[in-house]
Amino acid sequence: MAESKFVKTRCAKTGKYYGLECRQFGSTWKVVNFYDMSNEEASLVSSNLEQSSFQTNDNLLPCEKCGTRTVGGCNCYSGSHSCSSGMPYEFQCIYCKDLKIDNSEVEVSRDRIGEKIVLSQGQEVIIRGADNKPLKNIYVGVGWEASRSGPNIDVDSSVLVYSNSGNLLKLVYFGDKIYLDDCILHHGDNLYGSTGKRQDQDDENISVNLSRVPSDGQTLVFVINIYSCVDRHQDFSTINDLYIRLMDPDSKKTLIEYRMDQNFGRNTGLVVGTATRKGDGWAFKAIGEGVMVNTVQQFSSICTRYLPGRQ
Repeated sequence: MAESKFVKTRCAKTGKYYGLECRQFGSTWKVVNFYDMSNEEASLVSSNLEQSSFQTNDNLLPCEKCGTRTVGGCNCYSGSHSCSSGMPYEFQCIYCKDLKIDNSEVEVSRDRIGEKIVLSQGQEVIIRGADNKPLKNIYVGVGWEASRSGPNIDVDSSVLVYSNSGNLLKLVYFGDKIYLDDCILHHGDNLYGSTGKRQDQDDENISVNLSRVPSDGQTLVFVINIYSCVDRHQDFSTINDLYIRLMDPDSKKTLIEYRMDQNFGRNTGLVVGTATRKGDGWAFKAIGEGVMVNTVQQFSSICTRYLPGRQ
């Protein structure tokens, strides 16, 4: 598969950011994909392919008005691209003269605490190291505080791998801990929650080698659920201080953290967050939504709603 590079663009009219995924064909770099970027994402990522203009590949439709395939170089009058309504397809926006390539340096996010990015529900950031380069490996830790009254609650963490077309490629959980020779590795099942663990110790951990996720692997969905919840009559009403953090396994530093302070009540499962391909790297999005599941396998159909373009 050809190497991909990322280009950040900004609409001069609306201020919205867009990401362009580019691939090399011979000596020419062409745009092969186009997607929205949040302001949070844009503040944390910069273009890694500097050119003044780009052509688009044949998989993207040309401008319907004039037939051009040049990014930001449409020959139509500006009224043809309203940036708000009347576009027959989203790729038309690529060719609008208001779309400018942004080669500015990355600005430090207001949500950074030292080198750690603290997310709120719904926020999304590019997964990058302290040097702002995409990470090839991440160490994902999840934790919770279970009530010390009543029977122990067995909370399990898992990750589901989905293809570009939304098909489930793999469920990695306590019963099947390895995907493709340690591309994803579940480090074991904690049966008793946070009781007795160190304050800085996660309840469960999953290692992910992002560079080895198959090319068809588009999205990783991180979830937790209560094992045997029906038989034990248990739910999230007695579980507090849920969090997920993404760490650099080399520096051992936490890079992204998301803490869920809402009450998930009678729910028995939780979709924590997603990691999705963006250009030459990956972006993590904080989800934090409770669901009803009896087994971890039931996440497979539920989690499709969190895939790109379906939320």
